[in-house]
Amino acid sequence: MSLSPFSRVCLVLLVVFLASFPARAQQASQPTPSDYGVAFDLQVNWDDAGAGAWLQRLNQVEKALQQGALDSKTRRDALRDIAAIGEAAQRRHDEEEKRLRPIQKELLSLGPPPAEGEPPEPKQIANLRAEINARIADSESRMSEIQLVLTRNDNLELLL
Repeated sequence: MSLSPFSRVCLVLLVVFLASFPARAQQASQPTPSDYGVAFDLQVNWDDAGAGAWLQRLNQVEKALQQGALDSKTRRDALRDIAAIGEAAQRRHDEEEKRLRPIQKELLSLGPPPAEGEPPEPKQIANLRAEINARIADSESRMSEIQLVLTRNDNLELLL
């Protein structure tokens, strides 16, 4: 039986698709940042996580504290995670600060924007200023989110 070229392509795609299922199943079984709050004893590399995963874990610890659901092992795991999250968040904050400084220098190099009543600056400079301001806002937003994690982390550390 001879297959048409279209049928052969479909067959190859089907085989490739079906062959990827074991890999997908294995990936699905590995913890992801959205799973970080599921189990207190889950070992997570908090350096690879983001602020959302950090806050999710801190929320879980806070909820367990409020419910009085922390036995000694759970408390130990929570303290371990809080320490790791604090260190990871501080490193990320420091990295973000290092990225922000040169961007702020770029803005300073453009000088102040024209004051009200002065002629507008050239379009190219105005566009550069807007792009730099957007990058600064993005960086400051990330830093604020990380600062929230650090504050929540410190508060929980005191309660534990």
